[in-house]
Amino acid sequence: MSIAFASLWWFVAVGLIVPLAWVLWVRGRSLGRARRAAAVLTRLAVLVILAMLLADAVTVREADRLAVVLVVDASESVDRFAAGMRTEDDRLVSHEASVEAALRRLGAGRGPDDLLGVVVFGGRAAALSTPTTANIDGVAVPALVAGGTDIAGALRLAAGLIPPDASGRIVLVSDGNATTGDPVAAAERIASSAASGSLRIDTVPVAFAVGGETIVEAVGSPSTASADSVVPVRVEIASTAGTRGVLRIRHNDRPVSIGSGDDPTALPLTLGPGRHVVTLDVPIGDRRMNRFQADFEPEASGEGFVGDAQLDNNRAEGFTLAPGEGGFLIVDDGADGGRAPGSDLLAQILGATGASVRVIGASALPQDLLGLQEHDLIVLNNVPADAIAPRAQAALASHVAEVGCGLILVGGRSSFGAGGWVGSPIEPLLPVRLDLAERLVERRTAIVFVLDRSGSMGATVGGTLKSQQQIANSAAAGAAATLGSRDLVGAVAFGSDALWVVELAENEDPDATASRILGITSGGGTNLLPGLQLARDALAPVEASVKHIIVLSDGQSRGAELLPEFAEALAAEGINISTISVGDRADTDTMFQMADRGGGVHYAVTNPSVLPRVFVRAVRTVRDPLIKEGRFVPVRMPAAEASTVLDSLSDWPGLGGLVLTRFREEPTVVDLLATDAGEPVASHWPAELGRVGVFTSDVGRWAEEWRGWDGFERFWSQFARAMAKSPVQQGLELTTEIIDGRAVYRLIALDDAGRTLDGLDVEASVYEPGGSRRSLRLEQVGPGEYAGELPVGEPGVSIAVIRPSQRGRALPPVVGGVTHSASLEYQRLTPDEALLASVAQVGGGEVVPISRVDAAFAYDRTGMTPRRVERSLVGPLLIALLAAFLLDVAVRRIAWDRFLESRPIAEPAPSRAAAHLDALRSRVAQTAPAASGSAPVLTERDAEAVAASARAHRMKAKRAQRDKVAREHLPQAHTESEPTSEQAAASAVTIEQPGEDTQSKEEPGGLLAAKRRASARYRDDA
Repeated sequence: MSIAFASLWWFVAVGLIVPLAWVLWVRGRSLGRARRAAAVLTRLAVLVILAMLLADAVTVREADRLAVVLVVDASESVDRFAAGMRTEDDRLVSHEASVEAALRRLGAGRGPDDLLGVVVFGGRAAALSTPTTANIDGVAVPALVAGGTDIAGALRLAAGLIPPDASGRIVLVSDGNATTGDPVAAAERIASSAASGSLRIDTVPVAFAVGGETIVEAVGSPSTASADSVVPVRVEIASTAGTRGVLRIRHNDRPVSIGSGDDPTALPLTLGPGRHVVTLDVPIGDRRMNRFQADFEPEASGEGFVGDAQLDNNRAEGFTLAPGEGGFLIVDDGADGGRAPGSDLLAQILGATGASVRVIGASALPQDLLGLQEHDLIVLNNVPADAIAPRAQAALASHVAEVGCGLILVGGRSSFGAGGWVGSPIEPLLPVRLDLAERLVERRTAIVFVLDRSGSMGATVGGTLKSQQQIANSAAAGAAATLGSRDLVGAVAFGSDALWVVELAENEDPDATASRILGITSGGGTNLLPGLQLARDALAPVEASVKHIIVLSDGQSRGAELLPEFAEALAAEGINISTISVGDRADTDTMFQMADRGGGVHYAVTNPSVLPRVFVRAVRTVRDPLIKEGRFVPVRMPAAEASTVLDSLSDWPGLGGLVLTRFREEPTVVDLLATDAGEPVASHWPAELGRVGVFTSDVGRWAEEWRGWDGFERFWSQFARAMAKSPVQQGLELTTEIIDGRAVYRLIALDDAGRTLDGLDVEASVYEPGGSRRSLRLEQVGPGEYAGELPVGEPGVSIAVIRPSQRGRALPPVVGGVTHSASLEYQRLTPDEALLASVAQVGGGEVVPISRVDAAFAYDRTGMTPRRVERSLVGPLLIALLAAFLLDVAVRRIAWDRFLESRPIAEPAPSRAAAHLDALRSRVAQTAPAASGSAPVLTERDAEAVAASARAHRMKAKRAQRDKVAREHLPQAHTESEPTSEQAAASAVTIEQPGEDTQSKEEPGGLLAAKRRASARYRDDA
């Protein structure tokens, strides 16, 4: 191990050591030699440590640890076509079994410091186990992970998991058929970013056993077409060994006649090996959205099919958009299989305007932009948020804001804030606010979530990479966000014991509450009773109209027989309990009894993926509905003059209730009607490209008087027309196509006169099949022509919303899309071994069969460079700096050297008189006559006489100075009476006779006595 420095400060400090040591030595002459040397050394130590801190000193050592990450392809093509592996005893095992066997071999033969991790990938990558020394033999490799094959993303994730103090080896097990990204470029970047020779990438090809297989690869159609036209639909079919069967085409879920004979909807086909294209002409009518679906049905043969093994890759889709007026869609809750009150009446009124009107249940609302395209207006009639899937909510919000669709929310007991729309994607689009001011809220709710965090909650949910715990946490966090700021919310997690995750308090910071709930981890047993006791103790003293506990668990709790009785006792105290049981192992009977005896509701959830909606529904059921009932007559607002909704309308009757909301302060909001207490009844505003209106009362029981009013139909028809989408800009045409794995979007822009529109700003949003959004800018490439492209994403239909603007003025958007065939995963029915070889080459590894993947191969360090590990010394150096500084102060301030061993006492320095005598003797010796034969000898009396003479001379000089000062400042009379200098000198000589022992005349005493004797001597001298 060595020490390295990251700057020149260290070298500067080293250069200053010698001159600084000399300066410190010279300046420390007042100290003894030992203290002087110690002071210099401690000061230099402070300098050196400070320089090491400034130079970012680190320790450098070579780590011999090796982390191996097994990267396993779990895409659809591997799942369906991977061949089994022959074992040494000639047994054929599946691909999954061979990978798990390789994982066991890797774990069995590694050293104590060797690390092993597992990454699995399909359309996305996930770490099943980070590199660890622990035994991970129990990790099961899933058979399928999402759609697509993202090898590049999996390699990047694996490289990021390798610890910084270990060398790394990535073993990629894949068919090499990547559908996104560039695996070779990713491997090259990973290898170049690592220290030379410290990371290696090996590849293991997956062999295929396809046999006969037929695939419908794509359905192609023009992205746009004229209304009532006939469009060509191209169906691309690939077969490995040839096949026989029939082809069927559906247009907007209706069969298309493409054949003859007994079944005109079936076209018989006999195909040889290779790729084939079948083109058919399909009339589209006057529909705006035209979906085309192609299905190939192979002929049955014995127990299988002719030339086909997998039937679920025999379908593909395409679409074409046509201009024209879209219809109106009314969505209601559809509870109990029926219609919400007023939905049929609204459909009748809006249909009388000439528009096409449909009524559907909330669960049938399309979940992508493509399914919403043929609607110019969508009305949500008393629909709660939990009745619409989150993905459908996001698609609806995008359809309004970016495409320009109109939206109207109609009130009722399950709408607006009472329906849980707070925090949803729709809330920001509403012209009213759902977060009520405190003066409007007469009652508040106190809810405690009691969440199971036992070890079983860590199990992953089928079809996802998330655990039950993660889904439950997310559901509880989303439910907490629907509560108001004055509501009380808390969260308790229970396993073997219970603890507070969020203390019961007002919901002032929903984000912080959600963050804490999302951090709950799994572990331990299942013991619900302590969690209920914590919740009860917190709820009992609070002041709230509704006190409720919502319990979620996936198992059977200890002491289950006590839980229903405890729930009944809580209900007697005014605290109700609702329960959610998750999975097949949950104690559903006990959970039902708890809810039944605790005054709540029980929800049995077999699919954890629906937990978020169930949680929101549970909160909505518990919470005060935030409605105000009682007859009132709406008041016309001044801003209504700017709208056409109330044209020719007056003298409307009263309403029986409404959902409480608040006015927005934005200037673009047009408030039409309100209560006399200042509560919104009808408002609308532009929401980006769309228009959104609200009616906080309903069209059912509260509107009984309105339904008998002769202006009722006119009000709703004018409201609908004012909110509906504007006609599409004529002269804007979008075309899309896929070229070399990139989706290319081209916009042709012409004005009404057919002239090109140049200089437009063209922004686009591309919505992928999974709901993700990508931004794109189209650049002008010719007169009136704009183009842009993006890499092809996940398989399915991608929708592009093109938003052109001219000098800041937005033009109507144009919608188009491109179909990325879901069968791209299977277009190559053989492994891409060339790509895997290239990945291994740029990664410094080799291509090996799965049978060679064992500890001896993976942990072989031959040719690998140990990783240089740097560790910062900031912490130890700070401690050393403090210690050196304190020692430096102590050395200088404490006379510690007196405690050292005794030293000989140095002779006192000679007095000035003795020095004067020695000088005199020297001069006499030098001036003596050479003839005398010997130098004159001076006695001690002569020395004393010379000393007395010197003292008299000094006193004379002092007296002369004093006389001069006195003559300048004192009266003349005083100066005349003073003795002369000669007299003073004589007196001085007389007092201090040679040989007189002056020390014997001093009185003993302290400092004051010494001062007095000195003063008397001075007076005598004077």
